[in-house]
Amino acid sequence: MCFDFQNVITVPSANVSNMFYKWKLNVYNLTGLLSVKKKGYCSVRNEGLSGRGGNDIASAVVAILKKIVAKFPQLTELVLWADSCIPQNRNSLMSVALLHFLSHQTTLTDIAQKFCEPGHSHIQEVDNLHSQID
Repeated sequence: MCFDFQNVITVPSANVSNMFYKWKLNVYNLTGLLSVKKKGYCSVRNEGLSGRGGNDIASAVVAILKKIVAKFPQLTELVLWADSCIPQNRNSLMSVALLHFLSHQTTLTDIAQKFCEPGHSHIQEVDNLHSQID
């Protein structure tokens, strides 16, 4: 599964110039793509519930993983691809969240984390989903 954080979505969305300066609600979307099955998953939260920090991203990834394990119980191993953003993906918070998630699973036995080199993204399929959402 590859995952990435979409740019902040502002709600409501309008092209009227004076509305641009009004207060809007920020909505955050973490998108995951299960490459083998070509299935996309989104964890959408507004700024009142969540932010963009490491805890928030780890929570969103675990929420997506729970959906994947429920839908595909035959999975025993999973590889997670993410960009090299240290505050969001490449930190101990994510590792601990994944370890905690894995310890409560009966069928999934292994999760490997892999990170793209900056400028060499393997998560372009997720960016394609983001453009479809926009």
